[in-house]
Amino acid sequence: MTYAAVFAQRVLQIRRAHASARPKDENPAWKNSHHDCGVLLDAIDMLVAEQAALASMLRQIECQAQALATRIDALVALLDARAA
Repeated sequence: MTYAAVFAQRVLQIRRAHASARPKDENPAWKNSHHDCGVLLDAIDMLVAEQAALASMLRQIECQAQALATRIDALVALLDARAA
């Protein structure tokens, strides 16, 4: 299992535990920790979404680079044919 898969699985476990936890007002440290955990989970979600968007952008750039390389090869072949 990849590190990313293990990480995603662990985050899911923490999210489930966080969702089922019911902090009590009489224990402010627990309540604050519970809130902080929620903030961290939200930040992780945001980073995962950002990483997915960046991966998509990278795939688009790679496709554009491949298309550009194909055009350059065609131009070089055309120039070679004219020079011959």
